[in-house]
Amino acid sequence: GNGGHGADDLYQRNRPAQIKSLKSQRMCHVSVGGCHMLATTLSGELYAWGRGYYGCLGLGYGGFVDTPTHVTALSGKAVLHISAGANHSVVLTEAGVFTMGEGEYGRLGHGDEENKYVPTRVRELSPLIEEEVEALTVKELKHELELRGHGTNGVKAQLVAQLRITLAAAGPPAHGPVIEVAAGLLHTLARTADGSVFSWGGGADRVLAHADDEDRFVPTRVDPAIFADPQLNEAQIIDGEAA
Repeated sequence: GNGGHGADDLYQRNRPAQIKSLKSQRMCHVSVGGCHMLATTLSGELYAWGRGYYGCLGLGYGGFVDTPTHVTALSGKAVLHISAGANHSVVLTEAGVFTMGEGEYGRLGHGDEENKYVPTRVRELSPLIEEEVEALTVKELKHELELRGHGTNGVKAQLVAQLRITLAAAGPPAHGPVIEVAAGLLHTLARTADGSVFSWGGGADRVLAHADDEDRFVPTRVDPAIFADPQLNEAQIIDGEAA
């Protein structure tokens, strides 16, 4: 009943069937989660449908959505890669990495366990650029300044100026741009152009590929040396079978 064929068509199928509501779209990528689906168009738009538990569809609410629905919160941010997990989703756009859905164990990467009902930028992997600052609302400007330990007094023009100074002082990120993302059962991964891997979320069974099984609430770089360990090969890391 999550196939995207509409409320009047909840039948199981034993062969592929075209989703009529997407017939006019040119699609380039799909991802199937626990009970929800994501799909992108060649123009970089994101569609979501299925059981939107905890906001994993990014539509601003939970509940069941029976046909592909445009995720308007990401309009204007071309989607490059998507991954649907059990009850959360991760989306790579030209503006950075965004997550939504269930936040338990820190799987969304925002430093807490709050659920997100709209796509929310993962700050550690998606630094703001100066061109985006002017478009932020006063509330968003204050949030960005608070995250960086700065005061939030003043009108919008003052907040914009302060954030621009802060961004310039921080310099470029220490890693390359993210080129691939993946959402698992309770954790999330990202790979950057320079070959770095970041993981966050539930760390049981060492699925995050760190030296312990602790949860990580923000993206944490995986030690490259771990991939050279003959007792911990890539397949074991992916399957979560490492001892």
